[in-house]
Amino acid sequence: MKLGKSLKSLYKHIPHPIIIPIMYIIFQFGYFNGSDGFFTWDDQNIEEKTYEEKTKRSFDAIIAHNKINKQIITKTGKISSFQEIPIISEVQGELIGYNNSPIKKGRKFKKGEILFKVKNTEALLLLESRRSQFINLTSSILSDISIDFPNEEDKWEKYVNSIEINKMLPELPKLTSNKEQTFIESKSIISQHKLIKIDEERLKKYSFKAPFDGSITKTYSDIGAVITPGRSVVDIIKNEDLEIEIQVNTSELENIQIGDQIKLHYGTDTILAIIVRKGNIVNRNTENISVFAKLNEGHNLYGGMSLTVSIDTYAEHESVSIPERAIFGNNEVYIVKDGKLRKKSISKLSSNYNRINITGIKDSTVIIIEPIIEAEIGMEVTADIK
Repeated sequence: MKLGKSLKSLYKHIPHPIIIPIMYIIFQFGYFNGSDGFFTWDDQNIEEKTYEEKTKRSFDAIIAHNKINKQIITKTGKISSFQEIPIISEVQGELIGYNNSPIKKGRKFKKGEILFKVKNTEALLLLESRRSQFINLTSSILSDISIDFPNEEDKWEKYVNSIEINKMLPELPKLTSNKEQTFIESKSIISQHKLIKIDEERLKKYSFKAPFDGSITKTYSDIGAVITPGRSVVDIIKNEDLEIEIQVNTSELENIQIGDQIKLHYGTDTILAIIVRKGNIVNRNTENISVFAKLNEGHNLYGGMSLTVSIDTYAEHESVSIPERAIFGNNEVYIVKDGKLRKKSISKLSSNYNRINITGIKDSTVIIIEPIIEAEIGMEVTADIK
């Protein structure tokens, strides 16, 4: 080796007392560099081995196996009430409150509670006037009944005496013969009785009772305003029954069935819901279709909230499940073939949290499942199968 000759020559020409300091300086300044300095190695195999270790890289990989994989569709949905009703006035008059309760957005109410009233003074007076006229009408036929229908005189007298102008009109007595019915109809008693009953039903519409426990979500009028028939007063929702609307694409819709259970994620809580309806109209802007799920009871959610939703389904086609980070570029993955790096185009079938179900890969293909920095197609790699 050249190292031995160099040291022998140095020993002959330099005085012995300064050899050791000179050798120390040479080593400190890095002349022992293996090629261009004073000392070189004759064995080049070490350099070639080091080069190979630097160029051959190892990556995590899996062996592809196509099968029916679980498909978790993750979307964002918006909660709304299962029952949302606009309250439209059927009568005309001044809007008045009830029991000091405001007609305001956010007001909660119980089933049967009066939400609002419309001033009914004029309608009430008109109804009482018609009842009074009806009393006179029925009283006028009592003399004829006593002559033509003596057996029915008592029931008609009792009926006339039971009528009060400030109470609901009682039902007519039962007519026992066709002759009696013809007589009563000829006196317009039946028609007048029906008209009064219609007015009594209309009078009920001057106050609106809540059909369920709920809240007011929108108001269109306030106390003191004059409303007309057909005008909206408030919108109400049922607080207990909520549903969530989820937008899915047409391919995902095929794997979602009515009755399927889905999960809503609210912080650390998971709320269950059941698919109850599937839309059949495509949204022009998103090209998606709406799916609706009814929330189970026992939650603290409110209408208008947006939540992440996960729907567990199973795809109809076989696929390979890989980490999402393994995909790069325009839906491509790295594979190992004959010990060298290659790339392969794939199609995304569905997602499962941070994993993607893909197609376009044959069984037993070695797929790299981690990102590769400065990848060169064709370079030799080692697959660390997981």
